[in-house]
Amino acid sequence: MKNILRSLICLIILSSSMTVFSQKKRLKTETEFMYCFYQSLPDKGVEFLNILKKAEQKLIDFGYLKDKSGESYLAMYRNLDNMFNEKLQDLGVAKYMTEVSDKIISLESEDCMQKVFSAVNFKDSKLSRMLKLIASLKQAEPSSNEFIEQFIAILDPEDFTHDYYKMTTFTMIESMNYVDLSFTPQLPKTEDEKSLTEEERKHALFVKINAEQQIFVNDEKIAIEVLRKKVISYFKQNTSKSIVVFQTSRMTEYGNFMRVQERIQEGLEMVRDELAKETYKRFYSELSTSEQTKIKETYPLQIKNLEIDE
Repeated sequence: MKNILRSLICLIILSSSMTVFSQKKRLKTETEFMYCFYQSLPDKGVEFLNILKKAEQKLIDFGYLKDKSGESYLAMYRNLDNMFNEKLQDLGVAKYMTEVSDKIISLESEDCMQKVFSAVNFKDSKLSRMLKLIASLKQAEPSSNEFIEQFIAILDPEDFTHDYYKMTTFTMIESMNYVDLSFTPQLPKTEDEKSLTEEERKHALFVKINAEQQIFVNDEKIAIEVLRKKVISYFKQNTSKSIVVFQTSRMTEYGNFMRVQERIQEGLEMVRDELAKETYKRFYSELSTSEQTKIKETYPLQIKNLEIDE
């Protein structure tokens, strides 16, 4: 969830420079945004429109979208937790945005964007409400379902047929599924289960990914979006005795391994931040080395990787 929100914050602020040739006036602000973006491109957005169409068709082919209707997009958002699939990490939208990023931030497009932000109609626009929602997420991290409900409450089904919200949707999905595979995938060395002491076994949180890529916490099958909450609850309950036993199969996909490991790390970061703010009134990353050491004594990072036969 943390990466999803981070990507939305960056995306919506960045792409506040864009919009379409013939979108409806009811989304006037979004259309003006896209206009700024398209006008900054040599082909006036022809290639990008084609990329959006291809990304949409991919989601239909993969079965995530039933069709091109706004209702289909809404249904997909309500099922977002089940959209972790490495096939979705490259829909082509984010790649293109990166390639043209220098054009997006040009003085000409920046001036165009500033005019949109300062327009009278911006204050009451859906995009303005969306930006406020995204900004509020920096202060509190809601559950995936809570965030999605707030997100889609702002929009009507027809809004998802607008280029701006298609772009936002596709880039968010790519960010959710992105794993850096620029190096040779290799899982960390595993230990023998006998290396666990009785005390460790008594207090350990067992996180497992089996051969079918299913995730279990203490033998309970869970969705990946639930994992971080369970990790946070576990660390708060066990503090200095916390130890995560990460069990993987030889069939565990590297991307899934990285996603689960990331959720564990996020859970640890959140309890450390909470204690740091309670103790020092600052985030953990803002503390001195000695202060961070004190926090680590309460919430150490202890992970043992075990291989299972499943």
